[in-house]
Amino acid sequence: MNRKTKKTLKWVAIGLALGILTMITLVVLFFTLFLFGGPATRTTNIKKYPIIFENYLQSGLIVFPEEIAADVQETEFSYYYKDTWDDPTVSIFLQCTYTPEDYEAEVQRLQSTKKDYGGTERVLLQEEGENYSYPAYIAVENHHHQYEYALLSGENQITYIYTSFFWKDDIKFDQKYLPKDFMKEQEDTFYDGYSIYIKHIDTQFGGISYDTTRDTHVVVTDAHGIWIEDSRFTVRVQFDEQDREIITECLFSYYEPAADLDNVYIQDSEPDETIFTELAGYEYKDVRLNEERTAAIVTYLDNGEEKEWEMELTQYMK
Repeated sequence: MNRKTKKTLKWVAIGLALGILTMITLVVLFFTLFLFGGPATRTTNIKKYPIIFENYLQSGLIVFPEEIAADVQETEFSYYYKDTWDDPTVSIFLQCTYTPEDYEAEVQRLQSTKKDYGGTERVLLQEEGENYSYPAYIAVENHHHQYEYALLSGENQITYIYTSFFWKDDIKFDQKYLPKDFMKEQEDTFYDGYSIYIKHIDTQFGGISYDTTRDTHVVVTDAHGIWIEDSRFTVRVQFDEQDREIITECLFSYYEPAADLDNVYIQDSEPDETIFTELAGYEYKDVRLNEERTAAIVTYLDNGEEKEWEMELTQYMK
Protein backbone atom coordinates (compact mmCIF):
# COMPACT_ATOMS: atom_id res chain seq x y z
CA MET A 1 0.00 0.00 0.00
CA ASN A 2 1.57 3.24 -1.11
CA ARG A 3 1.80 6.44 0.90
CA LYS A 4 -0.99 8.21 -1.01
CA THR A 5 -3.44 5.35 -0.45
CA LYS A 6 -2.64 5.26 3.28
CA LYS A 7 -3.27 9.01 3.50
CA THR A 8 -6.61 8.66 1.70
CA LEU A 9 -7.72 5.82 3.98
CA LYS A 10 -6.72 7.89 7.00
CA TRP A 11 -8.97 10.79 5.94
CA VAL A 12 -11.82 8.39 5.14
CA ALA A 13 -11.53 6.92 8.65
CA ILE A 14 -11.48 10.39 10.19
CA GLY A 15 -14.52 11.36 8.12
CA LEU A 16 -16.43 8.25 9.21
CA ALA A 17 -15.53 8.85 12.85
CA LEU A 18 -16.69 12.47 12.65
CA GLY A 19 -19.89 11.38 10.92
CA ILE A 20 -20.66 8.81 13.62
CA LEU A 21 -19.84 11.31 16.36
CA THR A 22 -22.11 13.91 14.74
CA MET A 23 -24.94 11.38 14.45
CA ILE A 24 -24.60 10.36 18.11
CA THR A 25 -24.58 14.03 19.15
CA LEU A 26 -27.72 14.74 17.12
CA VAL A 27 -29.52 11.70 18.58
CA VAL A 28 -28.59 12.72 22.15
CA LEU A 29 -29.67 16.32 21.44
CA PHE A 30 -32.99 15.13 19.98
CA PHE A 31 -33.85 12.96 22.98
CA THR A 32 -32.70 15.66 25.39
CA LEU A 33 -35.02 18.20 23.77
CA PHE A 34 -37.81 15.60 23.55
CA LEU A 35 -37.61 14.74 27.24
CA PHE A 36 -36.60 18.06 28.78
CA GLY A 37 -37.73 20.62 26.21
CA GLY A 38 -35.94 23.66 24.89
CA PRO A 39 -35.08 26.83 26.78
CA ALA A 40 -37.68 27.96 29.30
CA THR A 41 -39.73 31.13 28.87
CA ARG A 42 -39.42 33.40 31.90
CA THR A 43 -40.78 36.86 32.58
CA THR A 44 -41.81 39.15 35.44
CA ASN A 45 -43.01 41.92 33.12
CA ILE A 46 -46.70 42.49 33.87
CA LYS A 47 -47.14 43.94 30.36
CA LYS A 48 -46.57 40.41 29.06
CA TYR A 49 -49.39 38.97 31.17
CA PRO A 50 -51.40 37.78 28.09
CA ILE A 51 -48.60 35.26 27.42
CA ILE A 52 -50.08 32.96 30.06
CA PHE A 53 -52.97 32.12 27.71
CA GLU A 54 -50.79 31.46 24.65
CA ASN A 55 -49.08 28.13 25.40
CA TYR A 56 -50.53 24.65 25.78
CA LEU A 57 -51.89 23.83 29.24
CA GLN A 58 -54.36 21.26 30.58
CA SER A 59 -56.24 24.21 32.04
CA GLY A 60 -58.25 27.20 30.94
CA LEU A 61 -56.76 29.28 33.80
CA ILE A 62 -60.32 30.06 34.73
CA VAL A 63 -59.44 31.65 38.11
CA PHE A 64 -57.12 34.18 36.46
CA PRO A 65 -58.56 37.48 35.17
CA GLU A 66 -58.62 37.70 31.38
CA GLU A 67 -56.81 41.03 31.57
CA ILE A 68 -55.38 43.30 34.23
CA ALA A 69 -57.66 46.26 34.95
CA ALA A 70 -56.11 49.64 34.26
CA ASP A 71 -56.78 50.92 37.79
CA VAL A 72 -55.16 47.99 39.63
CA GLN A 73 -53.08 49.70 42.32
CA GLU A 74 -50.24 47.18 42.63
CA THR A 75 -49.21 43.98 40.86
CA GLU A 76 -46.59 41.27 41.15
CA PHE A 77 -46.17 38.77 38.32
CA SER A 78 -43.90 35.85 37.47
CA TYR A 79 -44.20 33.33 34.65
CA TYR A 80 -42.17 30.20 33.87
CA TYR A 81 -42.97 27.81 31.02
CA LYS A 82 -40.91 24.92 29.68
CA ASP A 83 -42.28 22.54 27.07
CA THR A 84 -41.10 19.31 28.68
CA TRP A 85 -42.02 15.81 27.53
CA ASP A 86 -45.72 14.83 27.70
CA ASP A 87 -46.80 17.86 29.76
CA PRO A 88 -45.20 21.28 30.24
CA THR A 89 -43.55 22.47 33.42
CA VAL A 90 -45.27 25.72 34.42
CA SER A 91 -45.41 28.22 37.27
CA ILE A 92 -47.64 31.31 37.11
CA PHE A 93 -47.94 33.81 39.98
CA LEU A 94 -50.09 36.94 39.80
CA GLN A 95 -50.90 39.22 42.74
CA CYS A 96 -53.20 42.22 42.32
CA THR A 97 -54.27 44.90 44.76
CA TYR A 98 -57.58 46.23 43.50
CA THR A 99 -59.74 49.22 44.22
CA PRO A 100 -62.52 48.26 46.66
CA GLU A 101 -65.07 48.18 43.84
CA ASP A 102 -62.93 46.04 41.54
CA TYR A 103 -62.04 43.72 44.41
CA GLU A 104 -65.69 43.05 45.20
CA ALA A 105 -66.40 42.45 41.49
CA GLU A 106 -63.50 40.02 41.20
CA VAL A 107 -64.57 38.08 44.31
CA GLN A 108 -68.07 37.88 42.86
CA ARG A 109 -66.62 36.52 39.60
CA LEU A 110 -64.79 33.78 41.48
CA GLN A 111 -67.85 32.89 43.55
CA SER A 112 -70.01 32.50 40.43
CA THR A 113 -67.44 30.70 38.24
CA LYS A 114 -68.65 27.30 37.10
CA LYS A 115 -68.35 24.79 34.27
CA ASP A 116 -71.49 23.13 32.90
CA TYR A 117 -70.77 19.74 31.28
CA GLY A 118 -74.14 18.51 30.13
CA GLY A 119 -75.82 17.45 33.36
CA THR A 120 -72.62 17.75 35.38
CA GLU A 121 -71.83 21.14 36.92
CA ARG A 122 -68.51 21.94 38.55
CA VAL A 123 -67.63 25.02 40.58
CA LEU A 124 -64.58 26.47 42.29
CA LEU A 125 -64.05 24.77 45.64
CA GLN A 126 -63.92 27.21 48.54
CA GLU A 127 -61.72 26.66 51.58
CA GLU A 128 -60.52 28.76 54.47
CA GLY A 129 -57.98 27.92 57.16
CA GLU A 130 -57.41 24.19 56.53
CA ASN A 131 -55.03 23.52 53.65
CA TYR A 132 -54.50 27.16 52.68
CA SER A 133 -53.34 30.10 54.76
CA TYR A 134 -55.93 32.40 53.13
CA PRO A 135 -59.49 31.98 51.87
CA ALA A 136 -59.12 30.04 48.63
CA TYR A 137 -61.09 29.50 45.42
CA ILE A 138 -59.78 26.27 43.88
CA ALA A 139 -60.10 25.14 40.27
CA VAL A 140 -57.46 22.39 40.36
CA GLU A 141 -55.93 20.77 43.42
CA ASN A 142 -53.31 18.04 43.15
CA HIS A 143 -54.80 16.69 39.93
CA HIS A 144 -52.32 15.39 37.35
CA HIS A 145 -49.58 17.26 39.24
CA GLN A 146 -51.42 20.57 38.74
CA TYR A 147 -52.78 23.33 40.97
CA GLU A 148 -54.89 26.35 40.05
CA TYR A 149 -56.40 28.61 42.69
CA ALA A 150 -56.97 32.18 43.86
CA LEU A 151 -56.32 33.44 47.38
CA LEU A 152 -57.89 36.39 49.15
CA SER A 153 -54.46 37.28 50.51
CA GLY A 154 -54.88 40.78 51.93
CA GLU A 155 -56.88 43.98 51.96
CA ASN A 156 -58.38 44.23 48.47
CA GLN A 157 -55.62 41.84 47.34
CA ILE A 158 -56.02 38.58 45.37
CA THR A 159 -53.20 36.16 44.56
CA TYR A 160 -53.63 33.80 41.58
CA ILE A 161 -51.46 30.71 41.17
CA TYR A 162 -51.08 27.91 38.63
CA THR A 163 -48.43 25.20 38.70
CA SER A 164 -47.92 22.12 36.57
CA PHE A 165 -45.26 19.49 37.39
CA PHE A 166 -43.55 22.06 39.59
CA TRP A 167 -41.99 20.83 42.84
CA LYS A 168 -41.87 22.77 46.08
CA ASP A 169 -38.10 23.25 46.09
CA ASP A 170 -38.31 24.89 42.66
CA ILE A 171 -40.98 27.46 43.61
CA LYS A 172 -39.62 31.02 43.42
CA PHE A 173 -42.51 32.95 44.98
CA ASP A 174 -43.22 32.99 48.73
CA GLN A 175 -44.24 29.48 49.78
CA LYS A 176 -46.82 30.83 52.24
CA TYR A 177 -49.12 30.98 49.21
CA LEU A 178 -48.85 27.22 48.63
CA PRO A 179 -51.28 24.68 50.10
CA LYS A 180 -49.85 22.84 53.08
CA ASP A 181 -49.89 19.49 51.25
CA PHE A 182 -48.55 20.87 47.97
CA MET A 183 -47.57 18.00 45.62
CA LYS A 184 -48.26 15.33 48.21
CA GLU A 185 -47.91 11.75 47.03
CA GLN A 186 -51.26 10.43 45.84
CA GLU A 187 -52.10 6.88 46.77
CA ASP A 188 -53.49 5.41 43.56
CA THR A 189 -53.04 7.75 40.64
CA PHE A 190 -52.15 11.37 40.07
CA TYR A 191 -55.75 12.00 38.97
CA ASP A 192 -57.00 11.65 42.57
CA GLY A 193 -57.31 15.38 43.22
CA TYR A 194 -60.03 17.80 42.18
CA SER A 195 -60.34 19.56 38.84
CA ILE A 196 -63.09 21.84 37.58
CA TYR A 197 -62.10 20.67 34.08
CA ILE A 198 -63.24 17.19 33.05
CA LYS A 199 -62.07 14.99 30.23
CA HIS A 200 -64.16 14.23 27.18
CA ILE A 201 -63.66 11.49 24.63
CA ASP A 202 -64.26 12.26 20.98
CA THR A 203 -61.85 10.18 18.91
CA GLN A 204 -63.01 7.05 17.13
CA PHE A 205 -60.67 4.90 19.22
CA GLY A 206 -61.73 6.48 22.51
CA GLY A 207 -58.67 8.68 22.92
CA ILE A 208 -58.79 11.14 25.80
CA SER A 209 -58.69 14.88 25.40
CA TYR A 210 -59.34 17.61 27.97
CA ASP A 211 -61.47 20.68 28.17
CA THR A 212 -58.95 23.49 28.49
CA THR A 213 -61.33 26.40 27.88
CA ARG A 214 -62.86 29.12 30.01
CA ASP A 215 -66.28 28.41 28.48
CA THR A 216 -69.18 28.15 30.90
CA HIS A 217 -71.01 25.52 28.82
CA VAL A 218 -69.01 22.68 27.28
CA VAL A 219 -70.31 19.95 24.99
CA VAL A 220 -69.15 16.58 26.32
CA THR A 221 -68.84 13.77 23.80
CA ASP A 222 -68.07 10.09 23.92
CA ALA A 223 -67.59 7.24 21.44
CA HIS A 224 -68.73 3.62 21.83
CA GLY A 225 -67.19 1.19 19.38
CA ILE A 226 -66.85 -2.45 18.36
CA TRP A 227 -64.26 -4.08 16.13
CA ILE A 228 -64.98 -6.24 13.09
CA GLU A 229 -61.69 -7.77 12.11
CA ASP A 230 -59.50 -4.70 11.47
CA SER A 231 -62.43 -2.31 11.01
CA ARG A 232 -64.57 -0.47 13.55
CA PHE A 233 -68.21 0.55 14.02
CA THR A 234 -68.60 3.58 16.32
CA VAL A 235 -71.59 5.27 17.92
CA ARG A 236 -70.85 8.90 18.73
CA VAL A 237 -72.85 10.61 21.46
CA GLN A 238 -72.99 13.83 23.42
CA PHE A 239 -74.37 14.38 26.92
CA ASP A 240 -77.48 16.49 27.41
CA GLU A 241 -78.54 18.55 30.43
CA GLN A 242 -79.79 15.36 32.18
CA ASP A 243 -76.44 13.61 31.48
CA ARG A 244 -78.11 11.29 28.98
CA GLU A 245 -76.05 10.06 26.03
CA ILE A 246 -77.71 11.35 22.87
CA ILE A 247 -76.59 9.81 19.58
CA THR A 248 -75.13 12.24 17.04
CA GLU A 249 -74.11 9.72 14.37
CA CYS A 250 -72.86 6.21 13.71
CA LEU A 251 -69.65 5.64 11.78
CA PHE A 252 -68.18 2.57 10.07
CA SER A 253 -64.43 2.83 9.44
CA TYR A 254 -63.21 0.19 7.01
CA TYR A 255 -59.50 -0.56 6.99
CA GLU A 256 -57.80 -2.62 4.32
CA PRO A 257 -56.82 -6.03 5.77
CA ALA A 258 -53.40 -5.91 7.39
CA ALA A 259 -50.53 -7.50 5.48
CA ASP A 260 -47.25 -8.97 6.68
CA LEU A 261 -44.62 -8.39 3.99
CA ASP A 262 -41.12 -9.46 4.99
CA ASN A 263 -42.09 -9.07 8.66
CA VAL A 264 -43.22 -5.47 8.09
CA TYR A 265 -46.76 -4.91 9.40
CA ILE A 266 -48.73 -2.73 6.97
CA GLN A 267 -52.22 -1.33 7.43
CA ASP A 268 -54.04 1.45 5.61
CA SER A 269 -54.00 4.41 8.03
CA GLU A 270 -56.77 6.26 6.17
CA PRO A 271 -59.93 4.13 6.31
CA ASP A 272 -62.98 4.37 4.07
CA GLU A 273 -65.70 5.83 6.28
CA THR A 274 -69.48 5.54 6.03
CA ILE A 275 -71.66 7.74 8.25
CA PHE A 276 -75.19 6.82 9.36
CA THR A 277 -77.52 9.49 10.81
CA GLU A 278 -80.70 7.42 11.22
CA LEU A 279 -80.35 7.36 15.03
CA ALA A 280 -79.35 11.00 15.53
CA GLY A 281 -81.27 12.47 18.47
CA TYR A 282 -82.13 9.17 20.18
CA GLU A 283 -80.74 8.14 23.56
CA TYR A 284 -77.98 5.53 23.36
CA LYS A 285 -78.09 2.31 25.39
CA ASP A 286 -75.75 -0.28 23.84
CA VAL A 287 -73.94 -1.50 20.72
CA ARG A 288 -72.97 -5.06 19.79
CA LEU A 289 -72.36 -7.36 16.80
CA ASN A 290 -74.86 -9.96 15.61
CA GLU A 291 -73.98 -13.62 16.04
CA GLU A 292 -72.56 -13.85 12.51
CA ARG A 293 -70.38 -10.77 13.18
CA THR A 294 -71.61 -9.18 9.97
CA ALA A 295 -73.87 -6.46 11.34
CA ALA A 296 -73.87 -3.87 14.11
CA ILE A 297 -76.89 -3.71 16.43
CA VAL A 298 -77.50 -0.47 18.32
CA THR A 299 -79.95 -0.41 21.25
CA TYR A 300 -81.56 3.00 21.78
CA LEU A 301 -84.53 4.66 23.50
CA ASP A 302 -87.45 6.18 21.59
CA ASN A 303 -89.65 8.13 24.04
CA GLY A 304 -88.61 5.69 26.76
CA GLU A 305 -89.24 2.59 24.65
CA GLU A 306 -86.18 0.40 24.03
CA LYS A 307 -85.61 -0.39 20.36
CA GLU A 308 -82.90 -1.89 18.17
CA TRP A 309 -81.39 -0.73 14.89
CA GLU A 310 -79.35 -3.17 12.82
CA MET A 311 -76.97 -2.29 10.00
CA GLU A 312 -75.38 -4.93 7.75
CA LEU A 313 -71.77 -3.90 7.35
CA THR A 314 -70.39 -6.41 4.86
CA GLN A 315 -71.69 -4.25 2.02
CA TYR A 316 -69.26 -1.52 3.06
CA MET A 317 -66.28 -3.86 3.16
CA LYS A 318 -64.27 -4.38 -0.02
